[in-house]
Amino acid sequence: MSEDLTTIQVDQFFPHPVERVWRVLTVPELMARWLMPNDFEPRVGHKFTMKTRPVDQVEFSGDIACEVLELVPLRRLSISWRGGQGVNTLDST
Repeated sequence: MSEDLTTIQVDQFFPHPVERVWRVLTVPELMARWLMPNDFEPRVGHKFTMKTRPVDQVEFSGDIACEVLELVPLRRLSISWRGGQGVNTLDST
């Protein structure tokens, strides 16, 4: 079997009610506590930015352009991520 180096899949259980987990995934201030500062809105099609520390050595500005692709309350959140320049891009979902 060949190894897929283009996919990261995480299956993790959090011992909290789904409503609590959903809040930290969809409330910008709570999301910023565990991920990055952002201007997220829980709306399909919303384009937002997450910001983190730049890394000059790999041409990473620290800005990550995102878009909400899918939103099913309490069940599914899918967003795109895009950041970097040149050969050091970060494009994922």
